[in-house]
Amino acid sequence: CRDAVNSVPLFKDRGADFISSIVQVLSFQSFPQGEWLMRKHTIGSAMYFILKGNVDIIVSEDLMFVTATLGVGDFVGEGARLKAQGKCGASVRARTSIDTMVLTKAGFSIVLQRFPDIQESMLQKCNERNKENKAANKALDRRLDQISGVQTQELADLSAGASSAVRLLTRGKGAPGGVQSHASAEPASADGGADATSPRELKRRASTATL
Repeated sequence: CRDAVNSVPLFKDRGADFISSIVQVLSFQSFPQGEWLMRKHTIGSAMYFILKGNVDIIVSEDLMFVTATLGVGDFVGEGARLKAQGKCGASVRARTSIDTMVLTKAGFSIVLQRFPDIQESMLQKCNERNKENKAANKALDRRLDQISGVQTQELADLSAGASSAVRLLTRGKGAPGGVQSHASAEPASADGGADATSPRELKRRASTATL
């Protein structure tokens, strides 16, 4: 256990007293590939120090937008321990099967009582990650805006194409072989012939009468 603690950069230079204290409150936990260690906006229950494998930091589970991949010696969950509300700022998922050391909220409080300076080191790391997460969220927003803009343009092009097709069909109704519109059609009489009152029919009858 001491070797595992010494493998974490945050702990390795803190001396024998610190190592002896923290090994008493740490436990070990393994996660299979794909398992969630924590979910964004939920209350964090522990910190995890990675002894083996890799985890992904994900700011959007819907899009599975990964901002960083952490490995041996890194830790996650410090933000939930240091924030007043204790909520996770991002989701963490096992990229591979992993082995971790777990520091619970109660264990963290015990360590802080004897070694309060450890909080400053964790807070510094927490602030760095908050900046990274904010930058990643902005990048994600820009990407979504780009996708939305492309989709909007595609819909506009599709609508314009449909309108053009309708106009072409409308023009084609009066062309030979096309469907004649009612406006240009010769009125029909009740017996299926030409309307007796139409100018064309009156002219034809007058011509016939003079023959």
